[in-house]
Amino acid sequence: MQVRREGARLSAPGISDNGTGLAALISIARAIHESQIKPRRTILFVADVGEEGEGNLRGMRALVDAYRRNSKPR
Repeated sequence: MQVRREGARLSAPGISDNGTGLAALISIARAIHESQIKPRRTILFVADVGEEGEGNLRGMRALVDAYRRNSKPR
């Protein structure tokens, strides 16, 4: 993949996929916090790694494994 500079902007296929999603995730969390919304349940705002190609979903697998160990039956 070749990154191109166009003025102050960097351009390449898929370059903002992760950054845009992460910015949206943080914005939603901040909006909930600043609005003083009190959810009935815990909300996890999760960003992961290894979801494409040979990554084998390692980020999501680690999250599920961590919460499986810490979860209590209802």
